[in-house]
Amino acid sequence: MKAVSLISMEASAETKLEKALGKYEMTFMGQHLAAESDILEAEIIFGWDEQWAEVILANPNLKWMQVWNAGVDSLPLERFGQNKVIVTNSGGASAKNMAEQILGYMIMHERSLHLAIRNQIKHSWQEHLNFGELSGRTIGIVGVGHIGSRLAKIAKALGMYTLGVRNSNKPDPSIDEMYGVEQLNNVLHRSDYIVNILPLTTKTAHLFDAQQFAAFKEGAFYINVGRGKTTNTLDLIEALQSGKLKGAALDVFETEPLPANHPLWDMENVILTPHIAGDTDRYNERMLELVLFNLNAFKEDTSSMKNVISSEKQY
Repeated sequence: MKAVSLISMEASAETKLEKALGKYEMTFMGQHLAAESDILEAEIIFGWDEQWAEVILANPNLKWMQVWNAGVDSLPLERFGQNKVIVTNSGGASAKNMAEQILGYMIMHERSLHLAIRNQIKHSWQEHLNFGELSGRTIGIVGVGHIGSRLAKIAKALGMYTLGVRNSNKPDPSIDEMYGVEQLNNVLHRSDYIVNILPLTTKTAHLFDAQQFAAFKEGAFYINVGRGKTTNTLDLIEALQSGKLKGAALDVFETEPLPANHPLWDMENVILTPHIAGDTDRYNERMLELVLFNLNAFKEDTSSMKNVISSEKQY
């Protein structure tokens, strides 16, 4: 039996994984050193690479695909489902750093730090900016999973009131009120901050459009760290220009990289980061923990594997 990694790992991680694999023959090749024959024989593949898509899908032996990132909208999930391949993602590996980045956006907005930085670049001393505080604010988290749960815990510690939206409507100890997706507007019109952490599916594509922005609380602040295509960018810009939204922080965009001439770059009430909210120097460490857990579960009881993706739900 064979396992293949399309991810470059440190030697210590390779050793731990090889030991855990036991009877499996492990090939660590990195994305650009992959051999087609190895991929076609593997029962387990760590990492997804588009250049090997057809080879991976042609593999009749493949049983488990462990993706090294959270987003799976670019994967052929329907084909994997037809082939009965278990697909797992990295859910949870970036929860801590993404929650901290979202917190950073909110602090920047409340304390006008993004404007102070702009003024610093211009050598302009301006004391009269808007200054608020997060305590007493209401945050609406749309897509409560690992990241949303962590964020809610931090928000509660800062004195914020937490509203959540998730398909299952399942309660979370750090969410004061949880709603289903059909009750989204109940959250939008009450929240000072709306945080979008949704995956991209056929149901969430352009979910945030003019109609949804109209349902926002006047002067709310919108944050998107989920997927860029869940938001209609033109409608967002209109909501920002009209004053309906006080501002926005965006880490993901419909087109990436964001074109240099895009109007979002020059909007003072917008904070932009180049799809880096999920990055952390501890990512591979957490991924290895997840992979080792899933590997043991795969060998003993696949029903206990974490982060299994549904080809029907697309997340």
